[in-house]
Amino acid sequence: MTTDESWKLERDAFLAMSPPRQVPQSMSRAVVSFKSQWLLMIFGMIFLLMGLGFSWAFVPRHLLRERKLEQGPSLTVPGKILSVEETNLSINEVKVREYQFSYQPDSGGSRQGTAYTTGGRWREGATVRVRYLEADPALAVPEGARLGKSSAGALFVLLFPLVGGGILIGCLYSRQTKKRLLRHGWASSATVTALEKTSTEVNGQHVFKIHLTFIDDGRVVVKRSYDAAELALAEEAVSSSRPLQILYDPNKPKRLLFPETWKS
Repeated sequence: MTTDESWKLERDAFLAMSPPRQVPQSMSRAVVSFKSQWLLMIFGMIFLLMGLGFSWAFVPRHLLRERKLEQGPSLTVPGKILSVEETNLSINEVKVREYQFSYQPDSGGSRQGTAYTTGGRWREGATVRVRYLEADPALAVPEGARLGKSSAGALFVLLFPLVGGGILIGCLYSRQTKKRLLRHGWASSATVTALEKTSTEVNGQHVFKIHLTFIDDGRVVVKRSYDAAELALAEEAVSSSRPLQILYDPNKPKRLLFPETWKS
C-alpha cells in the first residue's frame, strides 16, 4: 500500500467518526498548519510592528489637549511671537514651523508656550491672538496654530497597525475555526456548480467564490477561497461533475473544509 493510499484510508476513517472527534496529531498537522499562512502572517507582523513605530512617532497626541481647549471655557488675549524655527517635519512637502510665543492671562503674570503651523504664518515679533483654557492658563495656543508638530491627518498611520493586527487575528481565527471543524464538523459531500473569480486579492492571490450544492440536503452555499489547492480541486470538480468530500459547521455551513486537499 502506498503512502497516499494509507493516508486516504486514515483520512476517511477520521471523517467517519461521529463528532466530537479525537483529532490525531497527523490530522492536526495536515489541516491546522501554519505552512499555508506563514507568508501572510509575516506580512501582518511587519505591518503591525512598522505601524506601531509610525504611530508612536507621528500620531498627534496633542489632539486631546486641543479638544479640551476647544470645549473650554476659554479666553482670548493678545500675544506675541518670540521666535520662529523650521522643524525637521514636512507635511505634503511643506515644512512645519515651531513658534515660541508669550501672552498674559487675565489672572496676571506673563506666560510662554510653543505652537506649530504647516508653512510660515507669522514672523518673529508678530502680534497674535492667544486662546487659553480659563481653568488652566498654561494650556494655550495662538489662533490658527496647533499644539503639536503633526496635524489630525497624521491619524492615518493608525491604519498600518490595524491592518497588520487584523491580518494576524484573521490567521489565528482561521486556525481556530479549522480546529473546531476537525472536532465538531459534519462530514458530507457536495457538487461544485460554479467557480467565480472576484476582484479581491489576498497575498497576491485572487479570491474566488466556490458555489456548492450539498448532496444530503440540497442546500446551496458559497465559500470564498484563495487557497491554490482548494481552487484546483474545485476547478477539477466542475469539469468532471464529481462530488467532493466536505467537512462543515452545521450551524454555519459556509465554514467548511475540503478533506481531499489535506496532505500527510
